[in-house]
Amino acid sequence: MINSIFVVLGVVFLLLGLVGIVLPLLPGILLSWTGFFLYAQASHFQEISFGTTMIFLGLSLATTILDYLLPLVGAKRYKASKSGLFGAGLGSFLGVFFFGPLGIVFGPFLGVLVGEIYSKKSFLKALKPAKATILGVFITVLAKIVLVLIMTGFVVSGLVK
Repeated sequence: MINSIFVVLGVVFLLLGLVGIVLPLLPGILLSWTGFFLYAQASHFQEISFGTTMIFLGLSLATTILDYLLPLVGAKRYKASKSGLFGAGLGSFLGVFFFGPLGIVFGPFLGVLVGEIYSKKSFLKALKPAKATILGVFITVLAKIVLVLIMTGFVVSGLVK
């Protein structure tokens, strides 16, 4: 009985994690890992080994950290000013509240753009680091999707046995 509950909870958490990739208020990748771990626990680590769950925990944590850092790194690489970097961070946070799920992309973009213009850069020069933040966001979203789909594949593979 308890194993069935863990399996159901594991699948629910995996699905919530997929939703959390596009709804930034949910910690998608960590919810998915929790579901992955619950399923592994339910199978007494026979379907998915404890070592595999720990590898995916590390990948999940790394992806979560990159989710916050990569847009800033992209902006910095294209010579964003301190105001632009501050704008990217602020935009990442506030974008979700003003634009919903689209705020993941538009928040950092607009934050860098406004910060760069505030620091006296022309619109065209401000656009370069702003576009780089979008690239950083897309890379992290893609990485999260791939990671969640791989974890889901492990669980589905175990369920169909």
